[in-house]
Amino acid sequence: MAGTAITISIASVVLLLFVLPAISAAAKNHRDSSFIRDKCNATLYPDLCYETLTAHTSEVEGSISKLTRVAVQYSFNTTRNANDYIKVHQIPSKSRMAVVLRICASSFDVAILDTQRSQSEMDNLKGFSKESLELQIKEMKTWLSTAFTNEEKCANLLGNLPNGPLTLDAYNLAVTGKKFTSIALGLMNKWSTEVAPLVADSDRP
Repeated sequence: MAGTAITISIASVVLLLFVLPAISAAAKNHRDSSFIRDKCNATLYPDLCYETLTAHTSEVEGSISKLTRVAVQYSFNTTRNANDYIKVHQIPSKSRMAVVLRICASSFDVAILDTQRSQSEMDNLKGFSKESLELQIKEMKTWLSTAFTNEEKCANLLGNLPNGPLTLDAYNLAVTGKKFTSIALGLMNKWSTEVAPLVADSDRP
C-alpha cells in the first residue's frame, strides 16, 4: 500500500508539472486577449482591430505602446499595398479614372510618409520623460491624422467612380488602408489618455 501511495504521489506531481504551466499559459492568453479587446473597443473598427491584433498577443505583452506599434505597422503595410496597386494600374490619359488614380497615388505617397514618420518616432521612444512622451504621441497622432485624411480623400474619389474591377479593387484597398490607419489612430488616442494622468502626477510636488 505504501508503494502504491508513493506511486500515486509521484504521478500527481508529474501531472501537476504539466498541467499547471498549461493553466498558467491559458490564463495569460485570456488576459492578453481581454486587454486587446478592451483597447480595440476605443477604435472605430473594434472587431477588425481585435481579430487582427490578437495574432500578436505574445508580441504585445499587455502593453498599449506595443499594441499601437503593431497597429501602425498594419497601417503602413495596408497603405503601401493600396499605393502599389494604384501605381501599377495608372492610366496615361485624361479620363476621370486616370485623374483619380493620379490623385490617389499622390495622396497615398503622403500617407506612407506620415505612417513611416510615426513608425520612426515609436522606434525612438525609449528613455523619454513622461512629458516628452506625451509630446511625441501628439506628433504621431498628427501624422496619422494626415495619413487618414489622404486615404479617405482617395477612397471617396474612387467611391464616386463607375463600378468596375479596377475601381472596386482600388477602392477596397484604399478603404482597408484607411481602416487600419483609423485603428492605429484610435489606439494612439487611447494611449495618450493613459499617459496624460502619469504626466499630471509627475508635475505634482
